[in-house]
Amino acid sequence: MIYVLRKSARALFTVWFVVTLTFVILRASGDPLLSVINPENFTRDALEAYRERLGLDVPIYEQYIRYLGQVLNGDFGQSFLYAEDAWSIVAARIPMTLELMLPALALMLVLGVPVGVAAALNSNSPLDRGLMAGSVIFFSLPNFFLGVLLIFLFSVELRLLPSAGSGSWRHAVLPVFTIGASGAAVFARFTRSAMLEALGKPYVLAARARGLSLGVIVWRHAFPNTLLSLVTVLGFLIGGLIAGAVIVETIFAWPGLGRLTKHAVELRDLPVVQVIVFLVTLTMVGTNLAVDLLYAWLDPRIRSAGGLR
Repeated sequence: MIYVLRKSARALFTVWFVVTLTFVILRASGDPLLSVINPENFTRDALEAYRERLGLDVPIYEQYIRYLGQVLNGDFGQSFLYAEDAWSIVAARIPMTLELMLPALALMLVLGVPVGVAAALNSNSPLDRGLMAGSVIFFSLPNFFLGVLLIFLFSVELRLLPSAGSGSWRHAVLPVFTIGASGAAVFARFTRSAMLEALGKPYVLAARARGLSLGVIVWRHAFPNTLLSLVTVLGFLIGGLIAGAVIVETIFAWPGLGRLTKHAVELRDLPVVQVIVFLVTLTMVGTNLAVDLLYAWLDPRIRSAGGLR
């Protein structure tokens, strides 16, 4: 119980710190009103009226106290550009982003884990070197380069898939692969390392001595002991999916959170940017908290040690 409370308190502090830091940085970077209107076209009274309507007419510490109170009540303010609830604008884009993120995550697991296991079982063989070389290539390729390369190959040359937009599963194929390829490469390398370590343990040697089949040894004895490493990687990758979607959604003109983030930052729509940062932070912190709790469930020694500290 102490372990859970300590991890939860740390997670809440992290969310508060990021929300506060984002609020301060966005307002310290310049007057947001100037990005919404041209001051030369308005009188002083009109400018003051705009500032009051946007909540920019009070000192920054009062703005922060007001904003923090609103966030605690689930109110993230009005968008400067659209005059609509900022959370509603962001929430409308979440399903579109999930249409890319969930298949991409599945692709990472379906491709990365079997490739890593195959490489470990054929350690130092041509197959192992080939699989690991491929994983290095896909991990090293930037998303923007891989995305453009896929568009040129499958949309321009082969004319098999659409290059941009949304509306059908065919539109999602290229962005999903662009997002999932690097993550699958990471899973492959971590799975290989964890499997090699597990295959050298005494309990695996004992299983081989008992004459158990290779499939039983790998999936019942060795693979379960790689889960701690894989859960760690999974936590980092899930947390970074939304952040990585900014580039991919822009390249493929996909109407999700990533593209909205780009426009909101360019036009300094502070309430929308703050909601997106809050959502990304909540996703990353929540994922890492879940990973910590899953650690404790998979390995009771971690839970016991955490409870004693």
